[in-house]
Amino acid sequence: MKKKKRNQAKRGKVSEVWTAPGATSTRAVKADLAWFLSHPGIRKRLRPMIPGELDEYPMPEGITRESITHILVMRVGDMYNARIPLTEEQAKEAENEP
Repeated sequence: MKKKKRNQAKRGKVSEVWTAPGATSTRAVKADLAWFLSHPGIRKRLRPMIPGELDEYPMPEGITRESITHILVMRVGDMYNARIPLTEEQAKEAENEP
């Protein structure tokens, strides 16, 4: 039996991936949504990466999964969040940005 490919779309340099229910990445998405719902005035969140949450996602050019330590989650409208994987150095820079 062939393994079913995940749903994925590429729009320019942006990759959209829909993962399976119960996957670590799906749980991370739900946790981020709950966090933003409980903090309605905040539009971005820097948090540690959850082990395994990026396993189903393509990595930006020049970045390996092993180098990712944090996820920058940004609110897009009222229903969506963008997740940007960051290295330790990038996370320190992001902490200092408004």
